[in-house]
Amino acid sequence: MLTPRTVSPLLDGFALSNPISRHDATQCVSALEQATGAHYVVKTVHISQSGALSGSLQERANADKAGKAQAQALVEEAKALGKLSTMGYFAAYEDAQIVPAEDRSGYEVYLLAPHRPCLQHILCKPGLTQLEVINMALDICSALSTCRRAGYFYANLKPSNIFYTGQHYRIGDLGFVSMSTLGHAPLPASCRNRYTPGELQSGQTALNDTADLYALGMILYEAYNGGNLPGKTDVAGALWAPPKYADYEMAEIILRACALDPAIRWHDPEQMSAALSRYLRRNGTRNTPVVPAVIDAEEDEDAYIEPFLPEDYDPAELMPEAPKQPVRRKRKPAKKHRPNRGGILLILILAAVLALEILVGIVILKPDDTDDTPDNTLTITSLTAMGNQAGDAVTLSLDWEDSQGTKYWTVTYWSDDGVQTALNFTGHTVMVTPLESGTSYTFVISAQDGTALTGQTQVQFTIPAQD
Repeated sequence: MLTPRTVSPLLDGFALSNPISRHDATQCVSALEQATGAHYVVKTVHISQSGALSGSLQERANADKAGKAQAQALVEEAKALGKLSTMGYFAAYEDAQIVPAEDRSGYEVYLLAPHRPCLQHILCKPGLTQLEVINMALDICSALSTCRRAGYFYANLKPSNIFYTGQHYRIGDLGFVSMSTLGHAPLPASCRNRYTPGELQSGQTALNDTADLYALGMILYEAYNGGNLPGKTDVAGALWAPPKYADYEMAEIILRACALDPAIRWHDPEQMSAALSRYLRRNGTRNTPVVPAVIDAEEDEDAYIEPFLPEDYDPAELMPEAPKQPVRRKRKPAKKHRPNRGGILLILILAAVLALEILVGIVILKPDDTDDTPDNTLTITSLTAMGNQAGDAVTLSLDWEDSQGTKYWTVTYWSDDGVQTALNFTGHTVMVTPLESGTSYTFVISAQDGTALTGQTQVQFTIPAQD
């Protein structure tokens, strides 16, 4: 069993507390840097070699070599996380170290990271707003897309691996596999959790390109369902029952992401990001609580009806034809469970919509042969800008007529003083930061491949002044 210990030189000057979480051969411990008072988290992974301790010298040597290789692979994965963090949307470990286990049963890998708020706790926060949830989903879609372009597939997406860094949500833990393993190898056992698609839980089916977006869909489901994932009875055909607090449009996005049938799901993070961006534009900021406040009916009656009644009112005057004996509604025995016809109808409608998108999507997205627009011209149908509460960043969201294929963009922006800056990105959203509060900026979009753009390619936004 792992016990917190200060390993040198990684944890010199740190004070360790008791474990805050433990799962199988992994545990996390809070750490305090005594010189600065900064809070950290130390993650320790134990690589066991117990099966070879009683073997021959050659067997022990082979086991030791395999253990070192496994430990080194975790360190290399942590380095990959560090490289991805330079592209945005990921939060890296600050350092890593491999040490022999104290009982000589293998090796322990120590990973050091600053303490950050975890999405697992944020989802339980009262008053969580729809804008917070949608921005989180857009951040994670960008992270998953960045990960794929770098040659990795993130296979361990869950709320405890997503962290809030003050402005954005970032993936901040291990769980990367090579994109080349898709369709050839099963999901590693260490990455299977409650947010894993059902077809991958047994380890008998090869990993597919919907697993990361399925997990994100389940996270959104949890957020829009009062903190609860769907149960075994919340199934209708190839879809889960709609989340309790999601409107029709959001329910369609969520249920497609975590559909029981992989063929229905999103296969590209940019597809899901585009759907979320369109939802945000159609419905405004929607900075309202995901779970609406509910007032108890009896408390409401006492608080609002009774004060309006006279102190010495005559019941007969208020209800002259009231029966002499009050009619009481008898408590009826519990009825057998009957399906919610309204809910089933909504599910069938959603299923029909999703099936229609899959069957005729190619026809819908096919360019019109009668269009006189040259092949090297693309129309931007919308370009919007939205600031953050800190007043030092802007999120640009854009959409275009043809959503097929990956698009690479450059945004050039400048303030009133005329200083220009350029930023390259891909997909449908990009965060531009740092910006100065109280300053007006102009943003212009261009295509990196030289494609001529028409439509809304420019937008202006004034960063609100901060008090």
